[in-house]
Amino acid sequence: MATIFITDGQTTSVFDPNGETVEAAVGVTQTIADSNNPDNDPDNGNIVLDGSSNDGTIINNNGTLINLDTNDENVVIFVDNGENDVVINNNATGTLQGTNGVIFAEGDALILTNAGTIAGTGVAQEGVVYFDRDADGETNFVTNTGTITSVGGATIGIDALLGSVTPTSSDQVAAGTLSTFTGTAAINIDNSGIISNTGADGVAAAILFNGDPGSTSEGSLGGSSANSRGCLENVDGSMTQQVNCQVNVTLENSGTISAIGDSAVLNNTDAVLLGTIT
Repeated sequence: MATIFITDGQTTSVFDPNGETVEAAVGVTQTIADSNNPDNDPDNGNIVLDGSSNDGTIINNNGTLINLDTNDENVVIFVDNGENDVVINNNATGTLQGTNGVIFAEGDALILTNAGTIAGTGVAQEGVVYFDRDADGETNFVTNTGTITSVGGATIGIDALLGSVTPTSSDQVAAGTLSTFTGTAAINIDNSGIISNTGADGVAAAILFNGDPGSTSEGSLGGSSANSRGCLENVDGSMTQQVNCQVNVTLENSGTISAIGDSAVLNNTDAVLLGTIT
C-alpha cells in the first residue's frame, strides 16, 4: 500500500485514502479554514473517510493538523459509518486541534492511540473525540498517554443508543426478538495520560456516556414515532418500555481524568453501563 503524505502548509482535505496510510511528518502543519457551510456534511475535514472504501486505513500524525470549521462533522478526522478497522496514531510530536470537535467516529473497531495532544478549542457539539451511535458493531479502543482536552463540550463522548433501525413490527418487540436492533456500543479506554475538560457551561465532562442522543419515543415501536430512536420507547403504545441505550465499557485509569464544570465521568440520562471502571 502507498502512503499519502500531508504537506506543510496544505489547506485542502485528504478524501478517501482507500485503506492506504495517511501521514504527516514532524514540522508539517495542515490548516482547514471554516467553510461557513451549515449543512451537516463532512466535506471540510482534514482527513475524511466517507466513501465506503476505507476499511483498514492507518493515520499517522507527527505534525499539527488544525480544523477551524464550526460544523460538528467537519473535524480533523471524520470516519463515516461502514469505515471499519481504522487506526489513528497521534504520536508524541503530534497535535490534532479542532474548533467543533477533533475526531468524529461512526465506524466500528476504531483504534485511537494518542501520545501527543488532541485539543478542542471551541465548544464541541458532540465531543472532542466522539463515538457516534452508529459506532456500535465492535469494540472501539482509546489508549491515551498524552493529553486530550476540551474547553467546551465533552472531551470524549460516547453515544449509548442501540444501533440499526426500528423493529419491523410491534409483535417482534413483544416477543423479545429485536433482530433489527443490531449492535451495542462498546468502548475500551486505557488512560495513563491526561483527559481534561476546562469548560464551565453545558455538558463539560471529561468522559460522557450519552444515553439520550435521540428524542424519547412515546408511541408504538412499529410506528413513525419510533424513528426518533430514543432511549425509552413504549411497546405498541402500552406503558411497557423498552430500554434502547446501553454501552459496554472498560475504563482503566492510571493517569488524570478531570473536569472543572461537570463530573469527570458522566453517565447521562437513561444510559445503562455494563463493564468495569477502575
